[in-house]
Amino acid sequence: MDTARSNFARTQQVSRLVADLHSDHGYENTSGAASAQETPLIEVPGLSPSNLAIHLAENRLRREQADELVGRMYGWRGYLTSPAADDPDCVTLVACDDSEPIATISVGLDSPNGLNAEELYPDVVAELRAGGARLCEFTRFAVDRAENSLELLALMFHVAFIFARRRYQGTHIVAEVNPRHVQFYSRMLGFQVCGPQRHCERVDAPAVLLQLPLEYGEQQIARYGGRPELARKIRSLYPMSLPASEVDRIAARFCVSPMPAPSDIM
Repeated sequence: MDTARSNFARTQQVSRLVADLHSDHGYENTSGAASAQETPLIEVPGLSPSNLAIHLAENRLRREQADELVGRMYGWRGYLTSPAADDPDCVTLVACDDSEPIATISVGLDSPNGLNAEELYPDVVAELRAGGARLCEFTRFAVDRAENSLELLALMFHVAFIFARRRYQGTHIVAEVNPRHVQFYSRMLGFQVCGPQRHCERVDAPAVLLQLPLEYGEQQIARYGGRPELARKIRSLYPMSLPASEVDRIAARFCVSPMPAPSDIM
C-alpha cells in the first residue's frame, strides 16, 4: 500500500473508531444538550456523597463543561486556553458530581493528522513511531476538587488508559506537562521524561514531554488496582485505580468492534 493510501486508510479507521464509540453510548445528538438516554461510562459510588459519573463529552453540554473546566483551572494557573477544536481523532471524558463538572481529560489518537506534542517535539514523536510505538496523547487534563482529588485523578487516568489500551490498542502514552509536575507523574504513575523542557505556545508556559509504556501501566493496575489501602505505602496512584472486574466491564463497553493491528494501519 502506498503512503497516501495507507494514511487515508489509517485516518478513516481512527475516525470510525471514535464515531463508533460515540454511537455505541447513545450520543447521536452531537449538537444539542445531553440526551435523556445518555448512559455514563461509569458511575462511582462511595467517592462522593452525591452522584459521581464519567461521561463521554460528545454532545454540546459535555463539550462546554470540559472547555469551561479547563479554562477555569488553567486560567487560575495563568495558562492560556481556547475551546477544544472539533477533532475526529480525540475522545474527551468528563466526570460530573450530579450535574457539576469536576474533572476532564482528552485522549488524542495518533493519525496522519498528527499529535499536539509534535508542535514542540517532532523529533521525539518521530523516534517513538520509528521504534514501532502506537501512540496516544493525554491532553487538557483538569481536576477541580480538593476532597478525594487523588482518587479522582487516578480514576480519570484509568478510564482514559482503558480506552487507549483496550479500545485503541495503544502501546505508549505521551503527555506534555509543566516541569513542576514531572516528579509527581514520574513517582505516582511511572511516566518517564522523553523530551526536554521547551516553551509551549498553546498555553504560554514551559512544558516537558513524558511517555508511559502502556504495558507497564497495565502490569501495575493488574498488581495493585482496587487496593487503595496500599496507596500511601507504595506512593502510587495505581492502588486507587479500578479492580480487574471493573476494568473488564468498562473495556467491554469500549471494545464493541476490534481495531486492526498497528502494522495494518501504519
